[in-house]
Amino acid sequence: PQLATYQPYWAARADLLARIGVRLEADRAYELAIGLESDPAVRRFLQRQREQLEA
Repeated sequence: PQLATYQPYWAARADLLARIGVRLEADRAYELAIGLESDPAVRRFLQRQREQLEA
C-alpha cells in the first residue's frame, strides 16, 4: 500500500521495465512517477525518459 505513493519506486520500476523491453508497463510506471513527483526538474527528467520509450 505505501509503495503506491512512493515516487522512487515507480521511477525505478519504469527504468527497469524499459531496460528489459516491457514498454507498455514502463510507460504506466513513468506516468505514475511523474504524477507523484513535485520537483519540476525531476518531472522533466522522467518525462524525457518516458519519451525515449517511443524511440
